[in-house]
Amino acid sequence: MSMRHTKKPGSVILFSLMMIAIIVLLTQQMMRGVWVGSSFIQTMVDREHAEVLALSGINVAIAQLTCDERDKKEEKSEEKTTANAQDDKLSRGIKKMLGRVLPHINRWQELVLKEPIDGINGTIRICITRERGKININEAIDFKKMELKKDYEALFKRLAMPGRIPIGEIGPRILTFFKERRRKIDDISQLKGVSGFESLDIFYKPPEMPAKGKKSEPNSDLALQDIFTIWSCTDKVDPLWLSDSLCAMFELRRPQADDAQKRKDRFAKFIQEFKKEMAGDWDSNWKILDNLYDQKSKVIPDVKGLFTKQFGPRVFSVLSCGRVGQVEQQLLAVIREEDVKKKGAAKSQDASSNEKQATPGSGQEKEEGKRFRIIRIYWL
Repeated sequence: MSMRHTKKPGSVILFSLMMIAIIVLLTQQMMRGVWVGSSFIQTMVDREHAEVLALSGINVAIAQLTCDERDKKEEKSEEKTTANAQDDKLSRGIKKMLGRVLPHINRWQELVLKEPIDGINGTIRICITRERGKININEAIDFKKMELKKDYEALFKRLAMPGRIPIGEIGPRILTFFKERRRKIDDISQLKGVSGFESLDIFYKPPEMPAKGKKSEPNSDLALQDIFTIWSCTDKVDPLWLSDSLCAMFELRRPQADDAQKRKDRFAKFIQEFKKEMAGDWDSNWKILDNLYDQKSKVIPDVKGLFTKQFGPRVFSVLSCGRVGQVEQQLLAVIREEDVKKKGAAKSQDASSNEKQATPGSGQEKEEGKRFRIIRIYWL
């Protein structure tokens, strides 16, 4: 009997320890499930916030690209008393736009957001590129004759893709692709079908800021969407806004991440000296572009016929990245500047009132201004 009594307390203790271990194990599993669920919910919330910030980056870019209409109006009033002022310089609004955008074209800009001020902790990064600074591949082909247009035939004879396509081979390969296709492309990704283009990235990756103490370096690669476009409405190229990849192919200086700080004097000098008339003959006026590209490409004299003769940026790509916590969302938006007109009020009995409301040649319509419209978004 005494032996039974001595064994009983030991078995109770053992059973109690087993129950405690099971309870601890179940508690750990429950806490782990709660922690995983909480982390997942937070990640989803951060993802939604990051998407909103990426979309907000488009508006940041539009704000930078929009000219100040007040400056334009002030300029017009000054032109009444200053002869040929419009011929001598750009409006202050356009100069301000160039000052905001040109140092950052093809480069990242970063905006840091703080919750006490902006309502959220996060970052927005944007990179603006101009579509007329690329080759409109649909406009480079004469689809009736199924041949390259003269200026583009001359251009492609001089260009190469180092390590991929030798000099003079780009044009024939593109022409072979379109002869088989027999129609224009609907998206730049379709150019992956061109022999030698398969290994190219589709979307552009701007140069990154160097680590502290390191020297800034340009990109070492090319991207299809940074060489070609389908969004500009002309077959001309604007050398003022050349893309990073075209700079490489033209053997010009490629943009670097810290240029806005290190080369700000060059950008300021360019904006001060630039006049609209220079766009009429970029071959003769190339010296001012040395502020941007350091030197004139040997290709330029042979292909000057494909350069635009008018200043007027209209279509841009905006690479926008929103980051919240450890979550990052990135998109590419193609935006176009459009003229906006609105109808005037109904006709009044007062003729002078009608004259003020109506614009000559437009009935009851009058120009309200300009706005940007999103014509394509890619989530990357």
